[in-house]
Amino acid sequence: MKKANAYYHSLELREKKFFWKEFASKINLKFGMRYSGSTVSKKFQGLLMDNYVKRKEERITRFVSDYIRIYEKNVAARMASNDVAETLVLLSKLGESANVTLRGVDKENKENEKDYRMEQEM
Repeated sequence: MKKANAYYHSLELREKKFFWKEFASKINLKFGMRYSGSTVSKKFQGLLMDNYVKRKEERITRFVSDYIRIYEKNVAARMASNDVAETLVLLSKLGESANVTLRGVDKENKENEKDYRMEQEM
């Protein structure tokens, strides 16, 4: 295929016209059509463009789907990160209130201890 492509592009304009004329006559004989060389050339160029556009659309579709997949992963990671941050904040607040509660308990324990000692001394 590459050799045929290189061969075609090495032809001069006059030879390219003959190439398409010859190609058209083969198509006309095989399928009973009446295409000219220039018509076959234009149809072939149209097929190439359709294929090029189709492949480009496939690449764009693949790119968009990859982008969406990455975006969704990032959103999930951000949500998990936010959940972790919220959990840490809550734990921190719980820890602070636990410390306050423990300090209060310690204070109460000391007062109770004093009262208990007084009672035993009496």
